[in-house]
Amino acid sequence: MFFDQLLVGGHQEDINCIAFLPHSTCVLSGAHDKNVVVWDTWLGVAKAVLSGHTGSVRALSCHPDGIQFASGSNDGTVRIWDMKALESVQVLSKHKDQVVSVAYNSTGDWLASGSVDRSVLLWNTETWEVQRELLGHTGAVRALAWNPDSTRLVTGSSDSKIIVWIPSTGSRLKTLTGHKEYVRSVAYSPNGLQIASCSDDKTVMIWDASSHERLFLFRKHTDYVHDVAYSPDGERLVSGSWDGTIIIWDTKTGLMLHKSNSHGAEVMSLAWSADGQMIAVGTRDNTVTNHKRVRPDKCTSL
Repeated sequence: MFFDQLLVGGHQEDINCIAFLPHSTCVLSGAHDKNVVVWDTWLGVAKAVLSGHTGSVRALSCHPDGIQFASGSNDGTVRIWDMKALESVQVLSKHKDQVVSVAYNSTGDWLASGSVDRSVLLWNTETWEVQRELLGHTGAVRALAWNPDSTRLVTGSSDSKIIVWIPSTGSRLKTLTGHKEYVRSVAYSPNGLQIASCSDDKTVMIWDASSHERLFLFRKHTDYVHDVAYSPDGERLVSGSWDGTIIIWDTKTGLMLHKSNSHGAEVMSLAWSADGQMIAVGTRDNTVTNHKRVRPDKCTSL
């Protein structure tokens, strides 16, 4: 179903986060070595190493037009990077502790950041002023996801809870309970009808985004599940775990479609390419593995 391309030589320490640039086959990765690496999946090499953070890079999110991306770090800051200049153009420093999650909305007008300080900040991307602060979690906010029309924001936390917010008012719509340990990742399906989550309790859950009822509970991983991501068509969900596996699930039936045991280390982060043909996986052995269905187009963003 997939063949593997190993991307090595860019990082010196554990990889924490992965993101595909929109409209591109370029992959970004952030690691404990404090750097962000831009990978060219056509050549299989690191094209650029971006420095600036003074702590581990814990989160990445790309602006929908691909001209910039955001990174969150243990140094307590969010950095905004220009993809053409390959440099940091803005440093956001309103959080009081490590920044462990970031997410642009679908139009790029807003950036959400989540922190160990238990807060979520909503930034206006024109002025880079904080427009709202969302408070409700009793643990670090480790996961963020916007729905497609930006009317909802879902957050996951070390308090094991998931909160659905109305960003325009800053009010809490619903708290989802079910996970027993840290919630590591949340994701909205591309059509906005589902929410997926994963946890240190070794489970993956899929929720109805309207009724907030749980639709599926997956227990096939044997260790912490660190990340989930929907395919662009929303028909599949991929999950990655510290057990070294990634699993692809059918989001309509709940069936397991594919399991890969090719990783020699704990899976920390993963991302699906916009064309659905590649899944990039970051692991604790400093490597990025690109699972490819077909030969990718040449990286065009650099």
